[in-house]
Amino acid sequence: MFVIKKIINKIKFILRNRNSKSKVEYLKKVGAKIGEKTVLLCSTDAFGTEPYLITVGKNCLMSGEVYIITHDGGVNVLNNLRYFDGTKMDKIAPVKIGDNVYIGYRAIIMPGVTIGNNVLIGAGAIVTRDIPDNSVAVGVPARCVKNIDEYYESGKEKNQFFPTVSMYGEEKKEYILKHIGDNCGK
Repeated sequence: MFVIKKIINKIKFILRNRNSKSKVEYLKKVGAKIGEKTVLLCSTDAFGTEPYLITVGKNCLMSGEVYIITHDGGVNVLNNLRYFDGTKMDKIAPVKIGDNVYIGYRAIIMPGVTIGNNVLIGAGAIVTRDIPDNSVAVGVPARCVKNIDEYYESGKEKNQFFPTVSMYGEEKKEYILKHIGDNCGK
């Protein structure tokens, strides 16, 4: 019986993670609030055990292996020290992500964090505190290193923006190599 249940759960996981649309539909069904045109490249497991405490705005993009955490297991130490007169407690806080936010590969958003609108969170960042609107935050713990306008100016100055969003495979490769040329890998 255990093996059959495990297989069924694996099939359910695969079905709800087929594409971004199925991920969003599933997460909304279990209580997450997700705005229109938000794309999830991460798994539905990224929303943890309390997805109903997570709000994500419109036009967001979450890269692979992003995790949003709404509880802190560290409270177990306090429970074992009997800080709550023997009552076992959980430490839980909601997470709110604004509109037009990009969260990079393997970033972690910790409990109680609010991320503003028009924000970039760098790959591998661990967000432990609120991030204001129009910011670029990177690092461990994540800190704001520039605003959106500075991000734009820096990319423009270094010729790093290309109209390749709808290109794939060889077409994209040819375009990029044509425009980067001998600078590739330097």
